[in-house]
Amino acid sequence: MATWRVLALLAASGGAATAVACWYDVPDMPDAAGPDATLEAGPETGAGDAASDAPSADALSPCNLSKPFNAPVLVTELETASEDYAARLTHDELTVFFARAPSNDAGVAGGAGNSDLFMATRASKSAAFDPPVALSTLNTSDGEQDPMPSADALTLFFVSNRPGGQGYADFWTATRATSTSAFGNVMHMQSSPAHDGWPYLTSLGFYYSTDYIGSQYDVYGATFTDAGMVLDTVSFTAVNTGNNPEYAPVLSPDGLTAYVAAFRGASIDIYVSVRASTSDAFGGPVIVTELNSPNVDYPNWVSDDGCRLYFDSDRKGSRDIWLATKPP
Repeated sequence: MATWRVLALLAASGGAATAVACWYDVPDMPDAAGPDATLEAGPETGAGDAASDAPSADALSPCNLSKPFNAPVLVTELETASEDYAARLTHDELTVFFARAPSNDAGVAGGAGNSDLFMATRASKSAAFDPPVALSTLNTSDGEQDPMPSADALTLFFVSNRPGGQGYADFWTATRATSTSAFGNVMHMQSSPAHDGWPYLTSLGFYYSTDYIGSQYDVYGATFTDAGMVLDTVSFTAVNTGNNPEYAPVLSPDGLTAYVAAFRGASIDIYVSVRASTSDAFGGPVIVTELNSPNVDYPNWVSDDGCRLYFDSDRKGSRDIWLATKPP
């Protein structure tokens, strides 16, 4: 299997952001694709085989990406009285990884740091998730949150404040041999001395938020090249305000849409920015009114076709995981 050389983190040097020379090999990720492309292709059946043109039995109805999201619904099978947040799904949408913390614990960055990692599976995209199970081989008495799986779900990126890190909240990785085996081989990724979080991985890059480079949390990323990865110093210029924080970047597979959480004076809300091509910078973020509440709302994960957005919100008191779907 091919691998990408993924840059562990980006740091600041002399007032300018530069790449830290620390690389980590992870399994190859699917090519970026538009809304109609198939990212998780099965065995080839041949051009003349009717099965090659048959829709997947688990396929959901197409949506109209130009329309607003429908009213979000609570993912009730993942709801508890605790704080449930940072949901990331596998590309087939059959496995979800997320964090759970005691009630009123803001997690690694802002609370006691007692959050843990969980996962849940389901039989189809339209089915409810089975009861979640804790990732006991990764959880410690410290805090773990923000899990992000690689495309084959054999590598998991996450954030922890456990001993052995460089800052208060650092990036870590774990690997496993198969999709049904336990994660192990936990490794620290080069991180900043500050708070680093919300890692998001696509075939085009590694995206995250940190308060190390500026005085507030901002969104950063890096892009893949033949030589490895280089810091993207342009894409999020219009997204990061400098005066207010931005968090939790969620990128579409084609790299043309970015959802972020941002504080603009009242609450932390979900915004979206778009661009015409991956060589362009994202435009100024626009609030996604139909998803937000007077409370805290963070984007978590967007489906490959752009039709489904998972996010977490404390609109019911504690943070819960919600799903919003675009209409046909």
